[in-house]
Amino acid sequence: MHFDPATAPSVVRTNARTPETPEPSHRDDWDSQPEHLVILVNGLFGSVRNWRAIDNAIRSRAKKESRRVLVHSTRANSYFQTFDGVDVCSERLASEVLAIVEANRSLKNISVIGHSLGGVLARHALSRLYREDGTIAGLTPLQYITLATPHVGVSPTSPSALPFLEWIGGREERLLGNRFQPVKKTLATISPYVGSLAIRRTGSQLFLTDTDGSAGRPLLIDMALNQRFLAPLKAFRRRVAYANVSGDHLVAWQGSALARLHESSPTEDDIFQTGRGVLLSRLEGDIEMSSERNGNTRQSIPEADSQHDELVSSLRSVGAWDRVDVCFPSSEKALELETYHATMPLVRLSIPLISSLTHNHIQVTHPVVNWRGLHVVEHLVENLNM
Repeated sequence: MHFDPATAPSVVRTNARTPETPEPSHRDDWDSQPEHLVILVNGLFGSVRNWRAIDNAIRSRAKKESRRVLVHSTRANSYFQTFDGVDVCSERLASEVLAIVEANRSLKNISVIGHSLGGVLARHALSRLYREDGTIAGLTPLQYITLATPHVGVSPTSPSALPFLEWIGGREERLLGNRFQPVKKTLATISPYVGSLAIRRTGSQLFLTDTDGSAGRPLLIDMALNQRFLAPLKAFRRRVAYANVSGDHLVAWQGSALARLHESSPTEDDIFQTGRGVLLSRLEGDIEMSSERNGNTRQSIPEADSQHDELVSSLRSVGAWDRVDVCFPSSEKALELETYHATMPLVRLSIPLISSLTHNHIQVTHPVVNWRGLHVVEHLVENLNM
């Protein structure tokens, strides 16, 4: 991808605030010559505002430790723009990253954090920014981190199907039993068409009904198997997948955790034994090693027996991943959240419907509503290599 600084959007010198042009990054004396660029990529119908909690937490730690970190919440794809398709969004994202790098010549390293669709957009954009010397836009890649990302799409015929399709009609199913199954099957069948109508090209790509990948295959399948997309992923020193174990209505644990069919998610008791609401496991190619669950034991993983397993195995073949299984307390007193008060408003909403918005809790998308996810923010920032 050719990059012309003369035509690229200016990061420092412009006051324009359009989705295509990044705002000047906030600076303090301690980061006047930043060396580590941390890119935050929002998900579907998201915006820069969704990153306030994580952005503030990273900045706070960097300032405290005098780290030269530049945190940039991307603006290239906001709200309805995220419906334009993964490939189109990634092109805008790549241009924005290049502009930031061009405007900050002191940068040496890069890390990327994506929420939901943002993790997919980031991975596609990285294929545009990757160079043969193993760098990303000329920077050393350090960490690729995803939060509840549908890495292999949400096809209704796969284990990574939209979870809420299984939740629909729970009361009716209990009353009618198997007689309600045809209704659920119909909903699953029409969901890709509804998705394509509602969120346009992005919808067809997430449901794997497009032909935008190489040889006419779905783009997300191509992204999981094609070396063009795997090479930049492999270049990162650390890859992390945060996954909601339950309660996420949009992204299934199997997809966000890069879990194969034979792997089961940990229970809430397993996770809260750590006292943090998060559980770290190590995924190393065809070997799984869980230091917190299995006492450093290793278990061989069999050959792929489905398309889902094939895609997951391919993504795991690039090297070790850290998988962080996340669970949220069932009541307000189940977990004490005593850190990062600066990012948390004094007023916390605690309504049953709001408390179940797990997909956004993991990012603390809206601090007033999603404050339950602050322990995830704490874990992410504490373990971020700066």
